[in-house]
Amino acid sequence: MMRPRIYSRIYTRVSGLLTASPRKGIASMVLVAVWLSASVGPATSARADEFVDRANALVRKASDEKRSDLVLLPLLPDLKAPPAVLTSQYQAALFGNHAPNWEACKEWVQAEPQKKVIDALAKITKDENDPQKGFVFGLPYGADGAGPELVTKEMYVELGDPATLAAAKFLYMDKFEIVGILMHVEASRLAETGDIVGAMDKMKQWLFFTRQIADRPFLREKKWAMESMLAALERMCDLAYVDFRSEKHTTEPSKLKDLIDLLRDRSLYLDRVKLPEADLIAREQLVSRVLIEKGGTNADTFGPTMAKIGSVDRPLRLFSSAAFWDQARALHAGWYESKDALKGLVDDWQRRWILPPFDRIQTTRSFWELRIANRPRFSVIGTGLNDLPSLYSLRRRIDAQQSGARMSLAAYAFFLRERTIPSSLSAVTPRFTTRVDKDPYSSKGVDILYTRPLVDTPKSDRGEPKPYTIRLFPAPPRPELSRRLDNTHFVVYSVGPDEKNELAIDCTQGQEGRSGDYLFWPPQLSLERQRLLDTGDLK
Repeated sequence: MMRPRIYSRIYTRVSGLLTASPRKGIASMVLVAVWLSASVGPATSARADEFVDRANALVRKASDEKRSDLVLLPLLPDLKAPPAVLTSQYQAALFGNHAPNWEACKEWVQAEPQKKVIDALAKITKDENDPQKGFVFGLPYGADGAGPELVTKEMYVELGDPATLAAAKFLYMDKFEIVGILMHVEASRLAETGDIVGAMDKMKQWLFFTRQIADRPFLREKKWAMESMLAALERMCDLAYVDFRSEKHTTEPSKLKDLIDLLRDRSLYLDRVKLPEADLIAREQLVSRVLIEKGGTNADTFGPTMAKIGSVDRPLRLFSSAAFWDQARALHAGWYESKDALKGLVDDWQRRWILPPFDRIQTTRSFWELRIANRPRFSVIGTGLNDLPSLYSLRRRIDAQQSGARMSLAAYAFFLRERTIPSSLSAVTPRFTTRVDKDPYSSKGVDILYTRPLVDTPKSDRGEPKPYTIRLFPAPPRPELSRRLDNTHFVVYSVGPDEKNELAIDCTQGQEGRSGDYLFWPPQLSLERQRLLDTGDLK
């Protein structure tokens, strides 16, 4: 039974809604009634589903006082959409304070609903470097665990009826992207005033909040979070680089030192990030639901269930999708073969996830590639998991970007104090960092790499410096570009997955199977923005 205080809270909220808006209040009462029937009435199929219980058991637990979801989610429905020019975190970071209609962007970020979200992020990341004291995004999956307030605000994960993990709708994810845009714009606003450290602090807060989401057990949340972490680390370097190239430097070396210490090796605890285990449990649930135990496919459930999964973000395709899956059913493997395939997939992925990146097994083709991907016979298992293999390289890129950011910021702090570019990364120790970080892409354990254009780079036969140009070939949609650098720059980079030192002349930014280094400084983002400024596309 629910406690009386919960009844009282529900009554108070619904009464308030009816007073403010009878129509909204009635709609809320319906939702609350549904929630109450699930909470105090007979066990429904959703509540009794062992697979949903297992998925929720993976959610990190914390007291209500340390649950970041309870602080942030209630604020998100009031969050206003950003100016139309800002469509993604990447675009907000790329434009910086040169965004078209920049004055409108600043007005948006300083409006009250947005300021409340910025303040909330500061609160829920204040103990980011102490996992024992830090906040946890502990929202359970499904309406039952979310509670009536978040359900009425549509800030929860909808699993449907019957509860289907593979068809989960993350109703807050679009708002999360807007929060990311907000934090990048706020960083740009602070940087424009000369508060580079304050701007970097906002990126630090965003980094550690998205790190909380990376602990979530669903692929949709985890991949978005890890991509946001990578972008936040790059943006920190970008903000410092903008200050580096300014006529007047406003950053204090001691403040940079604090950030460098915060980003110390393993402070992001990437080894604690797990595979999206809830998605794997979801495949077990699908096998149990659309296949007959010890038999073949279930004609009654196969088409409707698979159509529901395929139309999560495109509901208008539900009926056409159902017809497709009814036809596909005849080609699908039976219960025994599907169970074996799922076990083989999970075992292979989990083994690869915990093995070092240089282990021999990592060079072999995965069970996913050999048996599951794009094979209609195992579509119940493979549908919705196409992005999962990318987490392996994404985790490695975050590891590299963290080390690259530390070394880049340490080199800049040295420049600010000594008024000269360091001769090597070892020059920044021990004042700004205790040691030079190892290159995560090097199996030989070499340090993160460093060079000074026209000083350390190749010379002509006459001993004269050759022009030095960086060429970037990142994964789409980020653009290819080249940039010539002179001796007023320094370059921090990694050997990349091919482990060949190319002096950062050709950089492919960690793409597997492509030759090239991984550039950290100058940040790719800064070079992209500079090209837009040079061409007049930004002003």
